[in-house]
Amino acid sequence: DPHEVWKRLLVIGLLVLFSSYAQHGINVQRRIEHALATSEKKYRTLIEKALNPVILFDSSGRIREINDAVLGFLETSREELSMISMFELIASANVTETEAVAGGSPVLGHVEADFFINGQTKTLLMNIVPLGLNGSELELFFAIGQDFTERKKIARELHVAHADLNQIFQTASSAMRVIDHEFNVLKVNE
Repeated sequence: DPHEVWKRLLVIGLLVLFSSYAQHGINVQRRIEHALATSEKKYRTLIEKALNPVILFDSSGRIREINDAVLGFLETSREELSMISMFELIASANVTETEAVAGGSPVLGHVEADFFINGQTKTLLMNIVPLGLNGSELELFFAIGQDFTERKKIARELHVAHADLNQIFQTASSAMRVIDHEFNVLKVNE
């Protein structure tokens, strides 16, 4: 029957059209999944391979991610850090910028914190910024730090050396002056 043939051809055509449309949807979904996996791999590599300490925490202070540089700086384990919040970690340090620590809210901006670890003071300068996640109720914060222990030690030594030189300059029995290359007097002793 010719009508039966047309009906069958129409059904076959619709099945082919639907299957190609479904296959296109599957291909799009696979590309999206691949792009997400690639993005996740880049994100993980960025955090894990960074030489500076990196901490990712939420608005309640719960530490979500850390890299090995954090463990090396704090000389602790992931398990010990998982038991404290970011706020407790900062509170345990001597924070130079006390106005940056606001009661219970995340610390933002630059924070210089001195940690007393295994008998020595270590300084970590952290830059803490919010990570905007559109449509997410969970607000995340990204903290990247730099070990300033040596730099702070050198600054203290330089300050002491400058104070020593200034004392020698001021207490010398001979008249002394400091002049620049144009012979302008910059400083004279007593």
